[in-house]
Amino acid sequence: MVYTASLTSDFLKQFYGYTRPFHEVEGYRVKQEDDGSTTLFVNGLGVDPSDVTITVKTEYPKTQVLLVSGKTHNDTWGEDFSVDVSFYVRKPIKKIKKSFRSGLIILKMEYDVPVQPEVIIEAE
Repeated sequence: MVYTASLTSDFLKQFYGYTRPFHEVEGYRVKQEDDGSTTLFVNGLGVDPSDVTITVKTEYPKTQVLLVSGKTHNDTWGEDFSVDVSFYVRKPIKKIKKSFRSGLIILKMEYDVPVQPEVIIEAE
């Protein structure tokens, strides 16, 4: 069977497909790393990295709020692409490393974990 399409017809949907580990409805994915850090992947498709703002606020005792926001106007579409998400983080954040790749905002969070003093227990 041969399918043809003219410029005025719809695209052939049976030949359309893509694979993503998470979809726009979810908008993010969290990965716990072996070193104790957390990597957060946020869908930032269409948002220019220079327009992304990352802020951390303390809202409750021992809880921080991580805010990821940004908006970029696309002249081709005549519309804005934006991201505006927030996350509760119950560990004190020490450092956030941000990067951007293939439409994803990637945040690697390291925590300020209190050092546990070494306790020596001896038998008498």
